[in-house]
Amino acid sequence: MYLFLLSSIAILLWAYKDNFISTFKWTGIIILSISIIEITFKIDTRQIMNFFEIINIVVNTALLSIIIYTFSLKIKYKRQFSVQLSLIVFEFILILANIYDTMLPSKFLVGFNFYLSISVISNLISNITLHSPTTEEKFDYILVLGAALRGYELSDLLKDRMEKSFEYYIPNQATMIFSGGISNSLIEESEAMKIFAMKHDILESDIITEAIATTTVENIYYTKKILEEIDPNYSSKKVCVVTNDFHAYRTALICKKEKTNWKVTYSKSDFKTKINTYLVELSACMYLDKNAHAILSVIFAIYFTIV
Repeated sequence: MYLFLLSSIAILLWAYKDNFISTFKWTGIIILSISIIEITFKIDTRQIMNFFEIINIVVNTALLSIIIYTFSLKIKYKRQFSVQLSLIVFEFILILANIYDTMLPSKFLVGFNFYLSISVISNLISNITLHSPTTEEKFDYILVLGAALRGYELSDLLKDRMEKSFEYYIPNQATMIFSGGISNSLIEESEAMKIFAMKHDILESDIITEAIATTTVENIYYTKKILEEIDPNYSSKKVCVVTNDFHAYRTALICKKEKTNWKVTYSKSDFKTKINTYLVELSACMYLDKNAHAILSVIFAIYFTIV
């Protein structure tokens, strides 16, 4: 368990590097807490392993339920069908490994599964604890991230983002930035957003469009480039990034990786939308630190194999 303790300290130091806006923040805190409890109360190794396996089974069951739910919604797409069917099989394998944990391959999977489970819990806590700035806070720039269109019209989710951004807008004091290139339509998302904004009394002189980005990383990257070009003092200015709640945590992670101090606000979405997007957002968040997650998952898998 001292390896757990050392691992948690290393994970928290990694999170500190990004001012604790990191996929590793709560992972480190949870593992550190478990280590301290076991060392303090001298809990038997078998008991703590049983506890880990229970955590794994609970998390796997929750993930399996989400996968089956999204599977039922998108079964018509062949690519998604094969990917989601593979995930269902994989989750069943992990559950069986936790039940029948006497063989070395099972122990390896239990260790891998434990790190995955803690990462899932960490991601959930991070989403819940992410705070949105109040509308009383004044911003110099308000960046709205693009999303899929319906022809020339904004989707409901993108309309929610736009309407949320209007709450922070002050005419002639705040500049609106609409970011998004052509994705599934014949018009740039940013241009459609501009048209929508002007219909809602946003001054054209207060609007900047960024029409290249097709991903969240590109939204932040290209907008940062624009601000660097048009505003020599932009680094001292306050920027608010607007998205939907299920996408807010990943946006905050990307902003931090792009070395900005931008704040993220979000419009609220219904429970169905959150469930439908959860796995994509979880995977995308972990992908941002994929190498570190891969190394740590292997370390925990090997540790569980040898104890």
